[in-house]
Amino acid sequence: MATYATEQRPFLTINHRKRWEEGFLHELAAGEEGLALLSAYRYRLQRTVPLDGIAAGFELAGAAAGPCSLLYLTDSNANSVVSYDAESGRAERLEGPSSLLQRPGSIAYTHRGISVLDRAESSVIRFAEVNGQRIWSVGPGIDAAGRYPAGLDPLNITDLAAGPDGSLYALDAGQRRIVRIDSGGRIAGVIPVTEPLAEGRAAIAVSREGFVYVLDAPGRKIAVYSGLVKTQEFPVEGPVSPSCIGIDQEGLVYIGESEGEGASEDERFIHVFRPDGGKAGVVSAFRGSSGNILFGHDDTMYVLSRAARTLSVLVREQALRKRDGAPLASGVYYAKALDSASFATPWQELSVDADVPESTQLEVSCLASDRKTFYLKGAERDLDAYLSDAAVPPGVKTDALDGLPWSEPMLNPKDAYLQGISGKYLWLRIRLIGSDRVTPTVRAVSAVFPKDSYLRYMPGVYQEDDASRSFLERYLSLFEHFFAESELSIGQIARWFDPDAVTGEYLRWLAGWLAVAYDENWTEEKLRLLLRRIPELYRKRGTRAGIESMIELFTGDKPYIVERFQLEAAEDAEVKQLLYKLFGSDPYGFCVVLKSPPEDASGYAAVKRIIEAEKPAHTAAGLVALQPWIVLDHHSYLEINSAFTKPNPRLGEAVIERDSALDDRDFPGYVRGKSRVGADTVLA
Repeated sequence: MATYATEQRPFLTINHRKRWEEGFLHELAAGEEGLALLSAYRYRLQRTVPLDGIAAGFELAGAAAGPCSLLYLTDSNANSVVSYDAESGRAERLEGPSSLLQRPGSIAYTHRGISVLDRAESSVIRFAEVNGQRIWSVGPGIDAAGRYPAGLDPLNITDLAAGPDGSLYALDAGQRRIVRIDSGGRIAGVIPVTEPLAEGRAAIAVSREGFVYVLDAPGRKIAVYSGLVKTQEFPVEGPVSPSCIGIDQEGLVYIGESEGEGASEDERFIHVFRPDGGKAGVVSAFRGSSGNILFGHDDTMYVLSRAARTLSVLVREQALRKRDGAPLASGVYYAKALDSASFATPWQELSVDADVPESTQLEVSCLASDRKTFYLKGAERDLDAYLSDAAVPPGVKTDALDGLPWSEPMLNPKDAYLQGISGKYLWLRIRLIGSDRVTPTVRAVSAVFPKDSYLRYMPGVYQEDDASRSFLERYLSLFEHFFAESELSIGQIARWFDPDAVTGEYLRWLAGWLAVAYDENWTEEKLRLLLRRIPELYRKRGTRAGIESMIELFTGDKPYIVERFQLEAAEDAEVKQLLYKLFGSDPYGFCVVLKSPPEDASGYAAVKRIIEAEKPAHTAAGLVALQPWIVLDHHSYLEINSAFTKPNPRLGEAVIERDSALDDRDFPGYVRGKSRVGADTVLA
């Protein structure tokens, strides 16, 4: 914990992520903004589309999610594949698959291709997504390479799923195995399934990480495989009759229910499980039986129901995480002990910096003691050690902690006087209650334990009666708190004048307060460097060295400054006239020469502003930016923007004739030329 002190007012505070994480967070997250409720995602029903509206006489056999909002559906009535854009509602039968399939079933999409199970021959045929052309097929006794692994029984495929690497996983329920088919149509491996599976009542899905999930509907359980090994198994609790399985990008497992006796459509849901098998709730936005659960690239959920003959589109939106059965999202934080370093310390005041939006609530309770051990779950435990004990389940821990003698909760406190709370250690319990989507946020909490209060400034008669003393001390604490905040602000005012301490708008305010001419496009680091050097630069203001230093800070290169007295040193009259042409003839003028041109017109404007702000008032200044080419009688300087090199043999017999010039001239105001708006061109 961080300890601070104003005059006679020491206090302890928790005000950043590392400090929050030292305590115990339950259903909360500690971030850069402070303490807040955990956010999650939920699905909202966007629209429902009748399957009859997709294609005439359509009978769903299988479905797969393609790129964007495209779905591929197999039609057992027409023995064809239909591509359906769920966004635009456009449907199209694919000619290639329709001419080759006899009884289509499950379908999977992988890497710009669709793989369809033909139940008539128990074969898998892969078609190109672009033109529907057949690429390869894997049959009961042959793969795309014309070979078949020795000792492998003929395939009897019942379901397909696409892997993240472009491979295909085929479930052979009768033979109790999963066959992996690579992108080229070769059998690449076999995963044995240990439990018996009922044909037509088992389904397969693959996560983004490559874990294979097999749903055993009659057995109401899910087995998870990685490589050739089953890594875990968990029961499917909740669904009356599991029918299908889907996995989103976060690895959550979704199980749909099939139609049957004993429950109406409104009593059927899609149940959600975490990757470890724990129940995560239901998709409350959808009710009814489901035959396929698909996820698009943005985790849009598509639910196809054969019983209702509908396609439901559910979009994901952010919400607060709720515990099962809880009407509101809530979480609780238990802080580690704030140590005052002295026994029987009277904790006087609690200050909470928090945002509590409408329809949310914040509850804060305190617990003070001179010892750190408490009776928890049948044993004496160090409370701080118990808070950080990861072996204790969160639910058990919160039940035990709530049984301690906490003070009455303070609702939405900002500054609260703590009456009758004393002890060397102080623990805080902060409970956050949110609405459907909005969470309260706690940025900081501070506990004050003054040695003396403002009562010490009152005559002794006001301290004789205990009841009057207590009331007066609490009353004076209001003024003490107000003045303490003012004293703290005044005590820290110097940091607002430190360029290394302020950022953003405050940094630019400091630059304006110091009358610094800077460009709005400057980075904070460049502006901070300028402010650090401003005392030195102000001492040189109006001088040649001052202008050079300011421009060097902005451009990174020290400029050349040519003054009139330097031109007068030329003895040859013709040379002097050329110098006047290049640098100007004003006796009170000078010329600033940049080694390279700024990146854009705003750079020119910024350098001009710097020159105008830094030059003596009676002088005139010109600005020239050197270009990387040679033009005789213009600004061409050896070793600066021009250089002689050895002849290039690739030029052959090329010769520059007498009286020729190499020129890449600027034409101010010339469209499609090198005109710079704001520098040498003005739009009228």
